Order: sequence, then C-alpha cells, then structure tokens
Amino acid sequence: MQNDPKQKRVALRLVLGALIAGLALDPITTVSAWAQENRWVASEASPRAGKWDNATAPYLVEVMDCLSFADPCREVTVKKSAQLGFTEVINNWFGYIADAAPAPMMIVQPTTQALHSYTREKLELAIEATPALRRKVVEQKSRDDAGSTTRTKRFPGGFCTLALATSSADLQSKTIRALALDEVSEYPAEAGERGDPVDQAIKRTLAFSENRKIAKISTPSLEGACRVSADYDKSDKRRYYVPCPHCDAFQILLWENFVHDRRPAFFVCQANGCVIAHHHKARLLRDGVWIKTFEVEGSGGEADPAPPHVIAREDIARWRARGSAGREPGFAIWQAYSPFVPWDDTAADYEAARNDPKKLKTFTQQALGEPWKEAVDVPPAEKLFEARGGFARGRVPTGALFITGFVDVQKDRLEWGVYAWGPTLRPTDTPEAWLIDFGVIAQAPESADAWLELDAIVDRTFPDAWDKAWDVDAWGVDAGYLTNRVYQYALRKALPRSASEPHNPATTRRVFAVDGRPGWKNPPLWLAKPSVSVDFKGRKIGAIQLWASGTWDMKADHYQALRQLLAGPDEATGHARAGTLHLGQFVDRDYLAQLTAEHLADSKTTPPRKVWLCPKGARNEALDIAVGARALAAHLSANLAPADWQALAARRYGEAAKSQGDLAELWAPDLANAVRGQSVRGGASRRGPLAAPSTPKSRGVRGSVSA
Repeated sequence: MQNDPKQKRVALRLVLGALIAGLALDPITTVSAWAQENRWVASEASPRAGKWDNATAPYLVEVMDCLSFADPCREVTVKKSAQLGFTEVINNWFGYIADAAPAPMMIVQPTTQALHSYTREKLELAIEATPALRRKVVEQKSRDDAGSTTRTKRFPGGFCTLALATSSADLQSKTIRALALDEVSEYPAEAGERGDPVDQAIKRTLAFSENRKIAKISTPSLEGACRVSADYDKSDKRRYYVPCPHCDAFQILLWENFVHDRRPAFFVCQANGCVIAHHHKARLLRDGVWIKTFEVEGSGGEADPAPPHVIAREDIARWRARGSAGREPGFAIWQAYSPFVPWDDTAADYEAARNDPKKLKTFTQQALGEPWKEAVDVPPAEKLFEARGGFARGRVPTGALFITGFVDVQKDRLEWGVYAWGPTLRPTDTPEAWLIDFGVIAQAPESADAWLELDAIVDRTFPDAWDKAWDVDAWGVDAGYLTNRVYQYALRKALPRSASEPHNPATTRRVFAVDGRPGWKNPPLWLAKPSVSVDFKGRKIGAIQLWASGTWDMKADHYQALRQLLAGPDEATGHARAGTLHLGQFVDRDYLAQLTAEHLADSKTTPPRKVWLCPKGARNEALDIAVGARALAAHLSANLAPADWQALAARRYGEAAKSQGDLAELWAPDLANAVRGQSVRGGASRRGPLAAPSTPKSRGVRGSVSA
C-alpha cells in the first residue's frame, strides 16, 4: 500500500492544494462574520439550537476575529472556565477555514475520550447542521482516499486533522497552517518519547511561519505547571470589562466582589457599591469590551502601566486603542460571564465545595478559570503516629474491596508494601485505604535469591475478618534500577508456575513493570511501551509491557489522605472522612518519616514551578511504595460504576455480605445509596479491570479480580 501510485497522487494533490491555498491571499471576512452568516447549531449539541447569533456570547467575537487570517497575530491564548462556549469558537474557526479560507488545519485534544467526544458530539454535528459545511466537507465513502474520515475532514483546498496529544505519530504527520490546541493544560509532559506535544504540534506550522495561526484554549490546571496560564501571562492579557447598569462604570467581574452567600447572588459595583443583579447580565455582555491589562515596568525602558480596575466610559476608547507592545493576544474569562450558567448556580457550587479541597480545586479551575495552587501540607509524622488505628497487620479490613502491592528496588535490598482500597463513586475521588503490611528483603537485587524471596511475598494471600484468603490484585515493581532484572521478573510472573499447569489468567498474579514519571497532570498509570524486549545472558527470552506512572499528582493525593486521617471521623456521619489512609499500630516512627519524606518547593527555573523535593539524606522508599500502590489502584478501578462496586463486594464477601445485610452500609453509605439508584452517577456498569468478567476467557485481563 505504501508504494501505491494512486495513493501517492491523491496525497500529493492534497498537500499541494493545501499549500497553495495557505499561501493565497487571505479573505477579508472574519470568523465571527462567517459564523453569523453561515453557522447553525445542532439540537443535539446545545439547548440553544438554530441559527448562530454572536449576540448570545459577545465576548467570543474578538477571540474569533483574532483567529481570522486577516488579523496579523500568529498566536491566541484563552484561559477560561467551563461553560463559556469556546468549543464553538473552534467549530466556527473550522467552518471559516473549510468554507471561506481553505488551509490545512489540525485540532488537538488531550485524551482519546476527549477526541472521540469532540469529533462525534461537536464537530460532526456542526458540519451536519450547517448547510455551507455540508456542501464543502467531502463525504466519507469507503475505499475512497479523497473522502473524509473520523480523524480527517477534507474540503476543497485543505483538510483538518483531528489529533491526540499523547500520540507523536498524530502530531508529526501533517504540515498545517491553523493549529487549535484544545484543553492544552491537560496535555502530558511528553508524547511518544519525542518531547512536549505542544512543541511537536507547533513544528507542523513552520512552513507557514509568517502567516500561521495557533490557538491555545484551556481551563487552567495547577499553578506553576499550567500551560495556558504561562502563555496568558506572556500575552497582552485581555479582560472583559462590563458597565455597571446603574453608574456606567466599566469594570471586571471579580470573585471578591461576588456575594455568593445570599440568594439571589449578585455583584457589588467596584466604583460605587451598586448592586449588579443576574438579570442585568445580558446588558453587561452586550456592552462589554476587551481591554489589554498587561503591564510593563519602567526599569530599563519606558513604563506602560496596566489599566485600573474601574474605567470611566469616556476613557474606554483610549484604553481600547492601546497597543500590545509586541505581545500576542491573550484572553481570560470566568463563569460569571457565561450566558448559560446562572450566578446562583455558581454560588451553590462554591458553597458545596468550600470545605472539600478536592471539590474546591475543581471549582477553582472549572468555575473561576484560575490555576489551583497545590499547597500540600506535609502531615507531621509524630501526629500520624498518635492517629494510628487498631486494625491487625496482614489482614484485610472490612470495607476494603481490592488490594495492590508495590516493590521498590534499591542497590542492596527490595522493599515492599501492600495496601487495601475501598470504592470510589467519582473518578476524581480519593479512595479510602489501609496500609496492611510492608517489609524488606535484605538481599541485593542482582542475586536470584532476592527475587525468589519476593515470590513468597507476591504469591501471598491476606485473610479478611471471616478468614477468607484474598490475593493481591496487582503488584508493581519499580523498573528505574536494574531494569532488565525487573523485566525478567515481570515476564516470569506472567507465566504458569509449571510447564504442566495450563495458563489461567484468573489466578495468575499480574506484575506490572513500572517507570515513574515526574510532572503534573500525568495519568496514574498508562502503557508507555506495549512491547519491551527481555534479555537473559545476551539473548532475548520474551517481551513485556512497560507501564509509566504519574507520580506527582499521586503524591498530592497521598498527603491529602494522611491529612484526612489526622482530621478524624466525619462529625455528621461518624465514618472516616472520604479518602482517609488508615495506619495500624504496627507502623513505626521511621516508616512514617519515610511516608512523609518529600515536600513541594519552588524550582530554581525561570519562572519557578512547584516540584517535589526530598531532603538530603532522608529516605523516601515508603513514600514511593505508597505512590506506586495508589497508581495501581487508580488504574484497576478506573471507570467502575456503583453496580460494579456492589458486584465486586458480593464476590469478595460472599455469604458474609448476606449475613451482614447490606455490607456497604458498614463502610460506604454513599455507595449503598448509589446502588439503590439515589446517586446522580447511576448504576450502569462501565466495565473495568475490577469489573466482573463477562466470560471466563476475559478474566485476569490487566489485573482483574478473581472471586
């Protein structure tokens, strides 16, 4: 197929057509003008279906016009909250390019799920609902190289590639002029071991370096590690000023002026204390303007101060005419401006989140449109020592549903730990957990004896309160040191215990070879390499999968779990607080010091960013083990719905569950309610590594639990 002359001719025509279109004179029309005239919104995509109207969200107009090829800027950054309509900006930009300004384009999404959702539920619906696009976007036909596909939309003079931020193959496959980086702060630090995915994608635009367009649009992530915030800070920093409906003073809607503890919620005018009510919002949006708020200090050059927070109407034109001092356009806006979200809803969301750090983090990013400051307070080891509980070492506590273990490889020993885990109802939840055992194999990992001794640990079972033996559902081994020995062990543990014993995935204990990766926003565990050669005495003896683990977010979750232990039981329910990590009396002070060995500090880079540091001479093996076991737990339980958890509880506890009535009530009332249909998440099974197998052949996949 690679040498097919017909395919080569088709590909050459597409590339040449895109290049010629990209180098042609740009149309005078703008993205916003094209959308106003041509765009239709599908009923499946929005409750405000029908003809597009720029007046619905006027703050989008200037952003769209900056993306027009007639505008001289080359890069546009948008730092925003959710529910503001910026996905439609990308759709309108696509429509403008496909219909009025043909050029090669790429739209990048952070995850496979996000890419699938955007393609099916946003872009393809926009194409189908908009007559101008139905006429231009080439229909997908089987065995037709010139037609569109799920991942490539073709139109006369150009195309649009839909790419995945985690795939270097996607990011390096095309030469493009227009690049949309959607939810850019969610991108991983590296894609395909070829570096930053943003850098990889931008290199695709080098052929159009003088007239390219790059859009970076995202809700923020973590302070000090947020791509969109860093780019916004380098931009001309535009904010949307709106006039007070009473005194006409223009101002930014700020959180500190939002009265959220009264209903209806309202804003207090910064100029004269006027009450700005929600029913004024349509007027605010209609008359609002974007103002550049960057500031240049006077040292070494002429000062260019930022505008004041309050601007009189007669001064608006002057501030609007302010130059950008060589900076590219940047826009910041939050949920208060959304025509789709009432202020009372924003206020209620804050009241529900204010006392829960996990929820407050989500609110800060998704509603306020600001990065979350990950201020991780390291719990004092001595206080943790006093907070230890009375459960027995080596036993599964009632309430746990599965177990993971992790092995840290040191130069002169192997250290291991085993954790039991409870259920989670939402993907963002931190599960309740118990450290049930740990130990050291005091033999150098170069020796075969060390790994034979580890066999006894990996093959060990743990009894519950009814003396039913539980396997460890998955083990991870750190592959950062003596990598090939770790590979050999993972390969050996994936094979039957004897040549005569048939391979039974349901009883094979899965051992993951794990490579820890620094950086925020990485998944807990992902497949880094589907096949890695395993060597023994100079010859290949097999291959295994290498798994990467995002350690930084896991460390933050670990410390939050320890802080929940110190906070004690929830006063309202008497149960342990959500996400608590329980420690038994068998955990000594030295181990607690290791569990809390690292802290967050500013790096020495410019600008500084938050990084994890371990004091010189301190030991952190227990922390690494806890983080590895937590990553495995997050991976095994990903996407399980309440019905899956209930089925797992029934398999784990069996008759004991029946004798106790609804066992879930003992340790997770929310789970019991969810299974009865009282949870907003519902009870439909989502399938995952811990879900009940549908057929015997499917058991054991990626660490599935056996009964």
